[in-house]
Amino acid sequence: MVSSVTVFESCMIAEIVRAGLKSVAVGQMEAGLSTGFAFAETMRHIIIPQGVRSMVPSLVSQFISLIKDTSLTTIISFSELTYRSKIIYSMDSAYVLPMYVIMACLYWVICHTLSKASKRFEVDY
Repeated sequence: MVSSVTVFESCMIAEIVRAGLKSVAVGQMEAGLSTGFAFAETMRHIIIPQGVRSMVPSLVSQFISLIKDTSLTTIISFSELTYRSKIIYSMDSAYVLPMYVIMACLYWVICHTLSKASKRFEVDY
């Protein structure tokens, strides 16, 4: 299961990076090459910094989706937050609702923190 999630996320992130780099105007590459930069220097100093600006929102969204998708892997007993909650409330069924509330709050904190970090990164970059 871990390998399939890894392959899926790798494909999604590769597509986000490809789209981010394609979003930079062709004239930017031509301008970098005409000023005497090599291809690698043009990519490093001109294309990638501009492309990252358009990649950040999609990458953060994908990472948040990854965090949410890991809860699906509990079906195959991948130990994470949902699985741990099941262990706790299986001991006493009175803890079912509080555990889901706590679990939802933890997911929200993780996703909210990533979103805030993304916005700060967007402003700085």
